[in-house]
Amino acid sequence: LNEDSTLPLDRAVELALANNRALRADLELIASAKADLVQAGLLSNPVLSFMVRFPEGGGRASLDFGLSKDVADLWLIPSRKRAAQRMLQRTILSFTDGAVGLVNEIKSTYFSLHYQATAIELQTRNLQVLRETLELAQARFRAGDSSQLDVNLTRGRLIEAELELLALQSAFGATQR
Repeated sequence: LNEDSTLPLDRAVELALANNRALRADLELIASAKADLVQAGLLSNPVLSFMVRFPEGGGRASLDFGLSKDVADLWLIPSRKRAAQRMLQRTILSFTDGAVGLVNEIKSTYFSLHYQATAIELQTRNLQVLRETLELAQARFRAGDSSQLDVNLTRGRLIEAELELLALQSAFGATQR
């Protein structure tokens, strides 16, 4: 944090990216898509079969073993790899899109906070000027140099400015949350 207790923008972005559950879930999907890509390049396991044959007329039973492999895997591997590669790219792009959107949202909120803090500071100064103006208007009224209308107009502007300050402070608190 800076000396004015404001989180720097780069740190705010870093924290948002590190703590976003949707992005973490997307990273898990990327890892899964990478594993699927590796799996798509492998041949399927061969099938081992055992068969026991009992003779119809009696005698000894025979036992047959078999090992079979689907030859279609050989020409399906390239298309499976392309499909898995596209799925991985789609997942990475989805992750990137989410991360960029989050960074933009954080930057927008960050700059909105700074704008609102500046607006509150300026409105506070404005209130001080209006209070001094009200005191002057009241002093002029007591001296007979102005009317009650001048005092009331200044008081009304002061009340409006106080309401504007409350609205700014409320918006600032909501943006902070």
